[in-house]
Amino acid sequence: MRSKPVRFELVNPRRAKDDHGLAMVSDVFRFLSVSHLLLLLMLFLARYRRARGAIQVLAMCLLLVLEVLLPYISEGSSPAGWASAVLPPTVAFLFWWFSETVFLERFRLRWWHSGLFILSLAVLTALWWWPADLGPAARGSARAIGWWCAVFGSCVAAAFIASSLVVGLGTLNADLLEWRRRMRVHQLGIGALLLLLFVVARLILQLPERGPLISASTPALLYLGTITLSLVLLQMRPGFLDVSAAPRTAAADKDATLRNALRRSMEEECAYRAEGLTIRKLAVQLATQEYRLRRLINQTLGYRNFNDFLNRYRIEEACRMLVDTPDLPVSRLAPRLGYGSMGPFHRAFKEHTGLTPMEFRARRTARADHGNMQAVGGVHGSGIIPNQSVDEEGG
Repeated sequence: MRSKPVRFELVNPRRAKDDHGLAMVSDVFRFLSVSHLLLLLMLFLARYRRARGAIQVLAMCLLLVLEVLLPYISEGSSPAGWASAVLPPTVAFLFWWFSETVFLERFRLRWWHSGLFILSLAVLTALWWWPADLGPAARGSARAIGWWCAVFGSCVAAAFIASSLVVGLGTLNADLLEWRRRMRVHQLGIGALLLLLFVVARLILQLPERGPLISASTPALLYLGTITLSLVLLQMRPGFLDVSAAPRTAAADKDATLRNALRRSMEEECAYRAEGLTIRKLAVQLATQEYRLRRLINQTLGYRNFNDFLNRYRIEEACRMLVDTPDLPVSRLAPRLGYGSMGPFHRAFKEHTGLTPMEFRARRTARADHGNMQAVGGVHGSGIIPNQSVDEEGG
């Protein structure tokens, strides 16, 4: 017996038996959303077309345009229904990818990130094209599978959006860029609107009895989302995603007293050894305002993240301890240097040296045994952390 694919019911404000006034309002919001998204695309291409993360924003805008226009596609179109099913997790994945790129300095998309996303689309596609028999219960079966398809897609979208919001809030205290700290407010707004649009609204639209006001609310949420996305992009600066660019350094140090106090606190008093040290706690220790300390570390010393600033001192001392005390277990280094566990210590050490602590100690020990101990460069000219190219030649 021939079977047909299960389809979502596409909500078309022109064809649905909704109030005519609400349908007109819906059309107006959809027209405004498309116009605004196209203007946003032009603005982004003019200012950030070469920046990392540009492809995510462009793809999000194009998919949102598709989301606006889908209700005007023929109601019996299976490809349109499939596109409506995969849009929520796809836009949510792009939003997560963009947030990770903006708020995490050294983020790189890994194969398993893409693998999880592709796997979720594969499951969603399998659910969508699940065959339904053309019997008396065909309509009920289609409705049930369509509901579970909407639930699965909404759960995947919610997971990506929630993860991006956790990253934005989790890195707030360590972020030294004031404009990027303010941008998190708009990121939270976009995340909340995406949750309403692609999770709550999608599930409500699957209900057999829904009011015309609910059907007309989706275009309004779309337009609010485009406005909030515009506010985020307008706050960004050209080159803000280029983490390899040289940090901005002030021409003259306007607060030499605070800078000297910070140097004494870190180099002589070893304040970085305190576990859970934040820029607010350090500002209290130095008897200064948090914003002044944040500005000093960012604009004068050239750091974009407070954790990077701390890791500079912690990893330098870790390298010295690995060389000077060869009998000291590596597991005892992390708590001495202010790390709560071995995981963050290992990641920070390998990020700064290219080696694990055991590999670093083994190489330095091997050189000492052969009488070939020498300084090989380090972080900020310290001579402690090895230069990777020289290290490979010497090994």
